[in-house]
Amino acid sequence: MFRRRTTLFFVFCILALTLVPLTISIVGAQDDNVDVYGRPLPEDAAPYEMQTWQNLCNSARTETSLASAVSVYQRICDQNAFDKFGDSLVQLDENLNLTPAAAESWESSEDGLTWTFHLRAGQMWNDGTPLTANDYVATYRYMAEPDHAYDFVWMWNGIIAGWDEAVAGEISTDEIGVAAPDDLTFTVTTAVPFPPLPGTMYFWPPLQAAALEEFGPDYMLDPETSVSSGPFQLVEFVPGDHILLEANPDYTGYRQPYLRQ
Repeated sequence: MFRRRTTLFFVFCILALTLVPLTISIVGAQDDNVDVYGRPLPEDAAPYEMQTWQNLCNSARTETSLASAVSVYQRICDQNAFDKFGDSLVQLDENLNLTPAAAESWESSEDGLTWTFHLRAGQMWNDGTPLTANDYVATYRYMAEPDHAYDFVWMWNGIIAGWDEAVAGEISTDEIGVAAPDDLTFTVTTAVPFPPLPGTMYFWPPLQAAALEEFGPDYMLDPETSVSSGPFQLVEFVPGDHILLEANPDYTGYRQPYLRQ
């Protein structure tokens, strides 16, 4: 019996000595397990290269949009991709209260007809150009284009000044009540006082004005022309097969993802 206990104790010691360096090597490896923003992952996390999430969708569907400003009802794979490539001016917290997002603050004029949104400085597109208020102006003007026939155009009927007339083709979209007094200031003028207006800004991240002008509204569907100011950027898109997004290393907003893809 004594010999058996001695043998078992000896085996246990050998196993313990074998496991010690293995444990140290794992902890040491975790010291280098950081995401694209340089943040260390938890000690028990898988390597960053494995931090991926897959979402199945019906490949037989024919949705054509990755931007809510292009189409709300035709979002590819029914996913909430509208907020992966940019931040709306405002966001909702867990209690559904409006909080800052791309805009760090906002206020209305005394007569309630003009809303001013102050953009957070330092926001960038992943092509190295800054996000500016002009991107939001271009986005809202595009949504009012008659040729666009936007499927959510009713959202601002009778609200944004000149909106109805622009949608009807009676005036240029340059005349609707959106403006950029400077790069970090976006204003919305309404036809009548409309206190809920900031809440309507939640679902519309910006298109990039330069890409919209050069490539048209479908620029987001091609990795060669797609640009993002949001937490993810487009890597691959094969219609009817898959879409691959990757963490945007240039993103400076409030939703920096821990996922790699």
